[in-house]
Amino acid sequence: MKPSAIIESCGQVTKEENLMFSPLVKTEYAVMESELPFPEYYRSIKSGFPKYFYFLIEHSKTSSQLMRTAQELKDSKLLNFYVTTGSVIINDKIYECIRLKGACEVQVLEELIHLYKSADVKLYKRAQVAEGSAIMCLKKFYYLDLFEEGIYLDKDNSHIGYFPIGKQLEWHEFVRLTRIVRNNFNEFLFDAALGSIQRRGKTEEIVRIYAKEISCEKIMAIREKYLYFLTHEISE
Repeated sequence: MKPSAIIESCGQVTKEENLMFSPLVKTEYAVMESELPFPEYYRSIKSGFPKYFYFLIEHSKTSSQLMRTAQELKDSKLLNFYVTTGSVIINDKIYECIRLKGACEVQVLEELIHLYKSADVKLYKRAQVAEGSAIMCLKKFYYLDLFEEGIYLDKDNSHIGYFPIGKQLEWHEFVRLTRIVRNNFNEFLFDAALGSIQRRGKTEEIVRIYAKEISCEKIMAIREKYLYFLTHEISE
């Protein structure tokens, strides 16, 4: 199956993971780490998962400033990590954040703390933040292969695919729907998140699926369950 087009656009992804203070860096600031990324997939495997770090921001001039500072560090040191901004909700409190994805060593995290402090970016301290379950809403640049069946495969990550859901869902609605799908689907392990992408001047609501060796066939199998249970009321 060949893609019909390549899509480059922006949007966002909302997901839920546990955040803990990163054991890599000894600091008073709230540099947090995802305890188990893509938890519904890696909960059973518990190895080989990527690293994600979150700096919780109390005050900054703009989100562009946060991105530029991290990008300058990345370019000057020829480092390989990805940066985005967004927010996390922990215990009903919303924190602005910047997220780093990739091979981040302790020296990188420490230098980024120093650069933010020099740029008058105020970071939350550990004493101000709790560890635990966090709902994350992150800005996303999409670089996708589009297939005629309405399936997207991520060109930057071979384990990620997407499909349109055709309806805007609240987070609690999506969590319930995903739980029902998972209870009625046993073909392979997957993790799901709720997203949106800008297409032709409109916002398209999508579901992000993470699974090893993702394919159009796998996405279509999960999509069938989501669309069925979205339109058929079922008690849990």
